[in-house]
Amino acid sequence: MKRIHYVIVMMCLFITNGFAHDANKSFFKIEQKNNVVEVQAEFPWSIRNAVMEAFPELESSNNKKDFETAFFNYIDANFSIRNSNVLLSLVSVKEVDIQSHSHQNNFVFVFAGNNFDTVTNTVMFNIYDNQKNFHDVEINKEYEEFVTTSENTSFKINLESDSESSIGNDTIVIALALVFSILMTLLFFKTKKKLV
Repeated sequence: MKRIHYVIVMMCLFITNGFAHDANKSFFKIEQKNNVVEVQAEFPWSIRNAVMEAFPELESSNNKKDFETAFFNYIDANFSIRNSNVLLSLVSVKEVDIQSHSHQNNFVFVFAGNNFDTVTNTVMFNIYDNQKNFHDVEINKEYEEFVTTSENTSFKINLESDSESSIGNDTIVIALALVFSILMTLLFFKTKKKLV
């Protein structure tokens, strides 16, 4: 009887860990690094279908370079980063081998520019109406999360720069010091008045 329980427990473990990621979900980590913006992307296996749909001529190609070029062009057309109204240019798209699952594909995109405030992401929307792209954005060690869907394809970053946050902090410190000084002065005169 114990053997059957062991087998059932093992089957449950393998069944729950054996399913692939949702084919309609992608994950992105966007980070400022020196003079570039780096995007780490994790795609499901279906990313290939999205690229093939966008570039049907790949059906007849066996050349890996053709697919790499088409993938770069697909990302360039469907993932954009802006600073105000200036579009940052896509510099490179590299596949990386940090897979935690065999059914996912990881890439790093590099954009020229060290500041950004708007991201538009329509990757894989051409094959799934219910596609969701999840974004973790890091700027100056502050984090914010966003999701793009076919109804909401872009988002604006609301994180402060270091100079903006330090100006806000300085203002608070000065205001508190002023209030404290006024209270101490009032307390001093009140106690002096009682002594006289």
